[in-house]
Amino acid sequence: MLNDISLNDIIKSCYQCGKCTGFCPLSTVFEFSPRLIAKEFMGDSKTNTKIWDCFNCDACSNHCPMKINFSEFILNCRIKEFDEQKLRNIEVHSNYFSTLSKIMASDGIQPKRLINLPKDLQYCSEGEILFFRGCNSFFNLESHISRLGKDYEKIDVSVLKLLNIMDIKPVVLENECCCGHDSLWRGDFTTFKRLARKNIMNIRDSGAKIVIAYCAECYRTLKLDYERFFGPLDFQVINFLEFLEAKIKENPIMFRNFNPYTVTYHDPCRLGRHMNIYESPRNVLKSIDGLKLKEMENSRSEAICCGSNSWLNCNKHVKVIRKKRFEEAEATGAEILITSCPKCNIHFNCLKNEYDEEDKCKSKIMIKDLAVFFAESLNLI
Repeated sequence: MLNDISLNDIIKSCYQCGKCTGFCPLSTVFEFSPRLIAKEFMGDSKTNTKIWDCFNCDACSNHCPMKINFSEFILNCRIKEFDEQKLRNIEVHSNYFSTLSKIMASDGIQPKRLINLPKDLQYCSEGEILFFRGCNSFFNLESHISRLGKDYEKIDVSVLKLLNIMDIKPVVLENECCCGHDSLWRGDFTTFKRLARKNIMNIRDSGAKIVIAYCAECYRTLKLDYERFFGPLDFQVINFLEFLEAKIKENPIMFRNFNPYTVTYHDPCRLGRHMNIYESPRNVLKSIDGLKLKEMENSRSEAICCGSNSWLNCNKHVKVIRKKRFEEAEATGAEILITSCPKCNIHFNCLKNEYDEEDKCKSKIMIKDLAVFFAESLNLI
């Protein structure tokens, strides 16, 4: 975490400008200003409820002339202000995900993560390459998400199938825990540390030297936050789409496939602005014969956030922002909106299946995960 002196330096540099507000997606739908949040923390106020509204999407930091990392500022504020009881009032999905994280972080709890994997997949318990699955297999267990009718377990299966055709039999941990992304960004630093320590120990025990992460949030957390809070790791963390892109270039015949759809790609904030990965997902899609890729008005570093915020504050303001994104996707003429973040996938599907007719998105565009879409194009699933 930042010390108080560093935090004050960020605040002083930030609140005197205001350019960030013009690029903040939240500021377009209700009274929200990154600059004013920073200014309030310079005063006598010890709490600011709007720190929990921020998406941490880094749209503001992307345009900040002072190069202030506003997400870093918000993260530190949340850790300082963390109060479990207060968050209960703004947390969605009946606190399912925060409760699940706390259970996995508890001493003596050993998840059984292999029971839901198809028998034809090739994986092992020890080896050099490890696939970090993330929480995809838990999404369908939550009642609202399960009603969306989407099988998020296909994401893990798709990645494993693609690794298998590369003759890679990766380590898959039976006792893998949540990476801790949501615990960290909701300010629950204690739970994050417990989850991270468990995962680091389990990865080391497996003998893995390379950890492949597909989920954008898992990748950012493993790559940046684990090393930041626990020091240098003795394993390398790489993104699956960058890995897949390299393998396609090495052996394009192996991945030769045909899919005549017109698609558009949504850049997840964590993979894009946070980790600067924009071209690998597009190059994977462009390798598909017959496919047409259309860019939205705001793409790459200018992409509009889906509204994900560690399962906090899913409200009418967030839905307006998602509708804007759908309008951009529709304007491309695409049949499918593809993303590489499971949470983006969930949030977009939730909007399409909204029960409140007044807020329902009328878009006819299908929503697909990139790994699933690519595996389906190869008839692997």
